Amino acid sequence: MLAISLLPIVWSIFLVVFAAAFQNATADAAATCKAHPTRPDWPSRADWSALNTLIGGGLLEPAPLAAACHRTHPSYNAARCTNIKANWASSEFHAHHPTSSLWTNVNGYSCEITDTARDCTTAGFPVYVINATDSRQVGLAVQWANKNNVRVSVKSTGHDFLGRSTQPYSLSIWVHYLQRRVYHAEGFRPEGCGFEIKGPAVSAGGGTQMEKLNHFVNGHGTSVIHGNSNTVSVGGYVSGGGHSTLSGLYGLAADAVLEVEMVGPTGEVFIANECQNKDLFWAVRGGGGGTWGVMMRVTMRAFPSVGQATWRGTIHGPAGSNRSWAAISAFHSAWAKYLAPAGATGYVTGHAWREGKVTVQIYLPGARTEGELTTIMTSVERQTRAAGGEMSGVGTYRARAASRPGSPMTANDGPSMSATGSRTFPGNGQNKIVASWLYGARELNSPKLQTALMGASDTDSMIYQDFTGGPGCAKPPFMRGGGNSVGQGWRTALVRPAAELQWQGDNENTLAKRKAAAIKFTQSLASLNPDMGMYVNEADPETEGIQKAFWGENYARLLSIKRRMDPSGVFWCKQCVGGEEWQYYQGGVLCKR
Repeated sequence: MLAISLLPIVWSIFLVVFAAAFQNATADAAATCKAHPTRPDWPSRADWSALNTLIGGGLLEPAPLAAACHRTHPSYNAARCTNIKANWASSEFHAHHPTSSLWTNVNGYSCEITDTARDCTTAGFPVYVINATDSRQVGLAVQWANKNNVRVSVKSTGHDFLGRSTQPYSLSIWVHYLQRRVYHAEGFRPEGCGFEIKGPAVSAGGGTQMEKLNHFVNGHGTSVIHGNSNTVSVGGYVSGGGHSTLSGLYGLAADAVLEVEMVGPTGEVFIANECQNKDLFWAVRGGGGGTWGVMMRVTMRAFPSVGQATWRGTIHGPAGSNRSWAAISAFHSAWAKYLAPAGATGYVTGHAWREGKVTVQIYLPGARTEGELTTIMTSVERQTRAAGGEMSGVGTYRARAASRPGSPMTANDGPSMSATGSRTFPGNGQNKIVASWLYGARELNSPKLQTALMGASDTDSMIYQDFTGGPGCAKPPFMRGGGNSVGQGWRTALVRPAAELQWQGDNENTLAKRKAAAIKFTQSLASLNPDMGMYVNEADPETEGIQKAFWGENYARLLSIKRRMDPSGVFWCKQCVGGEEWQYYQGGVLCKR
């Protein structure tokens, strides 16, 4: 009887203990999740207004760009919608909007231009944006975000295949107008070093677009390791590595960086170079954008403009046949034998399965005559034709080439790299996924090369091979600080083969099929050597083990630096360093694993 009479008391004690434990667990969960608009921890309107006052203005709450075309959205405007539709394929048009990205699938179809009957929400975009002006303003904003447990993302133009620059439910730092440029004609003195690095250099705001930077340095008779599109910005470019038509001579853009100014995850302003904040200097040169803080300024080496020989032509055979693929594969092998040792770079692009034809464009920076390249091409053409395909083209020469050479594709198929530049990038305003890997001489001479290339595209995708590795990447001549965090695959890579998948519409089933195709294409490319890895800025964001594929043996050190600098995950994306330590839960709430 005594035991029975104690049961209610024991049960009551259990309920109290269980309730306390549940409350503690709930509190712990809340503490390890980022603030979200659907949760009570999201800052109030008054809090956001206080932030705007704190930073002296510049806080925006933008509607998605396509919202003006949705009749049920408060931003609906028929005249503005007409203008938006007319410019939807323009890279520059999207770059000038604070949250728009160049490719619609990265925003989860939350506000589409192609289906205005669907709801338009900000679910796939940052909620608030700060139009960045200087380090003090950005530092105050990041401090506020820390205090309020709000995640922070960084955008310049939205030229981001992985969707890192338009993170949902975040406060975005929009660096697009950080465009100040300073030329150092004789040399650059890194802060805290006590010495000068001899030779020309240029300092540029983190949002500076490569078109403007190239034009600026060309005016001083020099070039920089440059991006392939107008909407590539210097901050994201160097933090991912940055390959170029000059990489065969000088290496990657990250290899030419002399100093960076950053606002870190605590809001502190860092100057990082070979003499101070050395871990950050190592990490930010190749360790990925949107991870370490906000890149406010980059100083990088400039190089005297040199002569350049160019060869433009095609490789072709029956569409989708073994003959055409054998010829394309033979060209890849010939590149390793003849072109790469000379420091040549270039591009091979086209719909090989659908048309049996690809466009070839090759550069030889530093050449003194057209004949230096055409002589090499005699051997390349011979090897390609011996495989059963046709190859033809013509060579040209410029005595002093600008840092933006000619175009590998037509304006409809891809970016123009002419002096004026195109406003359209492949698939802009549509869906886009890039499946890629890195190949060196070993892979280009593999007997399984043709099988790997054939398995890495289909009739609905375009191959886009960037032959931008080579001697300069293997031994960068101007690397500072003893090295950087760029994946080691780049030190033997000659080419970044890729399939570009792009399509119209917002059909979820089509998206799922193209995602599955991209995974298959990446696996086919990786089959020749899984250890070569991928280029951080151009890859399929759904790749399994993506951090290892990006950074290989450098990842352990990168993760250690990330945990020390940003323990609360102020700057986060799924594909970034430390991305695997957080995950989305129901409704898009981001929590620590």
